[in-house]
Amino acid sequence: MLEITIKYIILICLLGVCSYTDIEKKEISLSFISVFLGIEIIYLLIFEREAIWQQGCGIIVGLAVLIYSKISEGAIGEGDGYLLVATGLMLGWRDNIVLLIGALILAGSFSLFLFLFKKVNKKKEIPFAPFLLLTYIGTVII
Repeated sequence: MLEITIKYIILICLLGVCSYTDIEKKEISLSFISVFLGIEIIYLLIFEREAIWQQGCGIIVGLAVLIYSKISEGAIGEGDGYLLVATGLMLGWRDNIVLLIGALILAGSFSLFLFLFKKVNKKKEIPFAPFLLLTYIGTVII
């Protein structure tokens, strides 16, 4: 039970701080993500030694987003891809896919709402990290 609580705290801190900086500065700090990757590796070595390779597969989701970011010339930010690499290490590939899809649905719905009520145009960029945070909190509650 302790290891699950620690995992939730680590991910909520990571997603919370990245959400704040994504909203305020429109960027995600790679040095901050690097620090959390170190913390996550220590967590995995202590609590999940047997399944560490499965957790590592969660990185693939973030790498796919990074590749898409390059191909699409920034349709989704690189910082979001690196953030999904970090969440993937803790969540594993299945839960990281759920996180990504849930965040895409929330971000798309929010964007559609803003567009329909003429608050933004098609070119407006919105921060993605807050939707990752909301999705993660929602999956923890459910």
